[in-house]
Amino acid sequence: MMLPVDSPSEEETNGNDRGRYRLISDGGQSPLDRMFDSLRGQRRRYLLYYLEERDSTRIEDAARFIAARERDCDPADVPADVAERVKVALYHVHLPKLAEKNIVEYDRRSGAMQFQDPPDGMSDLIDLCYSIEQGNGQRSE
Repeated sequence: MMLPVDSPSEEETNGNDRGRYRLISDGGQSPLDRMFDSLRGQRRRYLLYYLEERDSTRIEDAARFIAARERDCDPADVPADVAERVKVALYHVHLPKLAEKNIVEYDRRSGAMQFQDPPDGMSDLIDLCYSIEQGNGQRSE
């Protein structure tokens, strides 16, 4: 994380302003970095949009919803093999990442998942991402 420090005098920098910021490391990611990392993948965002509207769901239902969003079709029209590929990606990539950040609670045996209490500001950030991706600023679902 870069933090501003008191500006050094002109003679301390020989006219060069590079010393104005210094790196501060806390040994991990900041809360904001964790939130942005959670929203980096399109499938993770789609999953969070889906979960934010429900108390809980199953991985199969979420995978079908995400596949439908990617294909711009109704979830009932998603071929089974496409939904299965999304499910595998959720299971091996996206859910572990979101569970590690305590954003999603996921039971690998049953396939059940739910949106956990997000960090402060996370719901607002999810809503903002949704608005940007929709291009109209309004949730339609």
